[in-house]
Amino acid sequence: MLSIPKYDFDIEKGSSYALTNKYKGSNGKLVDLTGWTAVLTWKTNANHIESFSTINTNNAYHFIVKGPHFILQFPATTTNNFSFNSAKYDLEIQSPTEIYESGGKKIERILYGTIYIIPRFSQNSNHKAC
Repeated sequence: MLSIPKYDFDIEKGSSYALTNKYKGSNGKLVDLTGWTAVLTWKTNANHIESFSTINTNNAYHFIVKGPHFILQFPATTTNNFSFNSAKYDLEIQSPTEIYESGGKKIERILYGTIYIIPRFSQNSNHKAC
């Protein structure tokens, strides 16, 4: 059985953030995720559950899958509005095809862990382009 890697990371409140990683199969080789959907779901320490999907990208975040890579980006305006200190998360991928007819699509959890929000001493709600 494949062990799911645990990955904890920090997001500095009020700063742009990108989670970039690549997916390797059980044989250790990179897996092309073209056509797959990725979803990161977190539950904050305030018990708020939110999901971020490669299907529903919007101005609050950008999430893409490209080859073996997945990239989740939050702009500074989004992280500036985070109102929690930490969140437990799961990152799952879903295949573009059903595992068998009417069997649903293959879903795999490929990463999990804790996200820690690092507070800032100054919070700027009016970020300007440099």
